Amino acid sequence: MDKILAELDKIPSVTRFLTGSHIGITGAVLMNSLSPYRVLYVAKAVFRELSVAKTSMSDIDGLLSGGGINFIFEIAMLYRTMDGLETGPYARKSGDLAWQLLVACAAIVATSYPVKSFLFFRPLLLCVTYVSSYLAPPGSQTSLFGLITFPVKYMPYMMLGFDLLMGGPQAAAQSLPGALVGHLWWWGVWGDQAGRPGPYAHYGRAPRWLAQRLGDTSGPGGQANAGNAGGGVHVVPPRTRINTNAPAGGSGSGSSGSSTGHSWGSGQRLGNS
Repeated sequence: MDKILAELDKIPSVTRFLTGSHIGITGAVLMNSLSPYRVLYVAKAVFRELSVAKTSMSDIDGLLSGGGINFIFEIAMLYRTMDGLETGPYARKSGDLAWQLLVACAAIVATSYPVKSFLFFRPLLLCVTYVSSYLAPPGSQTSLFGLITFPVKYMPYMMLGFDLLMGGPQAAAQSLPGALVGHLWWWGVWGDQAGRPGPYAHYGRAPRWLAQRLGDTSGPGGQANAGNAGGGVHVVPPRTRINTNAPAGGSGSGSSGSSTGHSWGSGQRLGNS
């Protein structure tokens, strides 16, 4: 048990909370330990009647994460996407990620009002996938079940296409706010692909109490590394190797008598001098 807890503790905090919450809530509903009516969002019940509105089971089907292989795929995708964000662009900035994720969730709920969504996991998954895809290094590719390889930035649109094929126009419309919020998140905080910072990047900084609670160690500019001031993922090239002159009589590279690499010194000859 201690080993399991130690492994769970290695998972970044925001990723662990979000994935664990989804497993706990959806698992409880699938096992009939929690009524699905308690996790449905009905605007009238929240803001007017302050009671849980009744919804037919036909409306609930397809809104909660399905069981079986679909549930496993969604959990795996959520974990992989969030872990990639929290250990990549948001390394040492879990507080900023949690804060921006909270704002994104509120925006998803607001923009989902016209399509009358009751649950928001699918648009949330699409939102974080959008941000992760556009923060990926240029040229990154992914595959669909190992059959089709395509640029990773097209992944959100593939997800929308699957929602359209599997659930029809209504399912795709309910997922669309996630793509919209994801685009605003990426553009507003990280900027465009030209490397310019987003116009609302300063609003993406987590409050001090949240940053301290999650152990942020980023600098005052909100970036984990001083050189990562622009938008997106920046690849730091390896340090340039030092060119040193080879020792006299040594095995240099070419006729110039120079070699590439570290200078280890001339050393000493073994045996009698």
